[in-house]
Amino acid sequence: DRAVVAHEPLRAGYRPRECLRMPDPAASVRRLPDVERHFRAWDEHLAQGRAVIETGWPIFPWLPYLATRYPGALDVVHLIRDPVRTAFSMASHQYYSPQRQDDYVRWAALCPTDPGVRLGEYVALWPRLNRVERCLYHWAEVHRFAEELAASGRVSTQLRGESLFADPQGFVAQIRAIDPAWRAVLAAPCSAEAVVDRYHWPLDAGIDGLRYTESVAEIARRQGYAIDVDRQRDALITRFFMPPAGGG
Repeated sequence: DRAVVAHEPLRAGYRPRECLRMPDPAASVRRLPDVERHFRAWDEHLAQGRAVIETGWPIFPWLPYLATRYPGALDVVHLIRDPVRTAFSMASHQYYSPQRQDDYVRWAALCPTDPGVRLGEYVALWPRLNRVERCLYHWAEVHRFAEELAASGRVSTQLRGESLFADPQGFVAQIRAIDPAWRAVLAAPCSAEAVVDRYHWPLDAGIDGLRYTESVAEIARRQGYAIDVDRQRDALITRFFMPPAGGG
């Protein structure tokens, strides 16, 4: 009764491909009725004294708008993910693959010709890239935008995915520490289970490399990572190229 909690409630309905760095967010809200209704529901929850906790990446282009809609009341937690692992994981979910043609592909998985993206050098490279390399591009665009949010003071805290998976209790404790309000909302002990990557699909053997530009390597370095496939090779092969135990 203290908070409304949801994971990607609009799925790809936030439309990152067209809304990233949108020049007029208020006009975009009016143009997208699902988004408008969703934020009105936020208004109602907040008016009733409940917090709103939403997780998932598709909301990210809307964070600057939300900071102005809810001044002083929005806390953004940036979950930093390993670029190599993320790229292979996204590719295993068939992003940028002809086999997947859902709303996430149409509206959310970024492409270098989208209006709000920044890594323009990928326009010429795009036709020659495999889907892991395209997923790495997506990672870089999202994390570059997160850097802009952090530079403008709109990120309350940055936490690493490795920390979340290794110590869920400690991760939640760090969120509680952001503000006294979160200590009240998240007062109950965290009962997070150690469930990681419950969806497991292998990649095909045709993925044979990971090319990237210096811009992507620099974003990774600023986030504390090296794009080093060799260092993770055995783990990547076990995770993404071998069938899961039991043949599932």
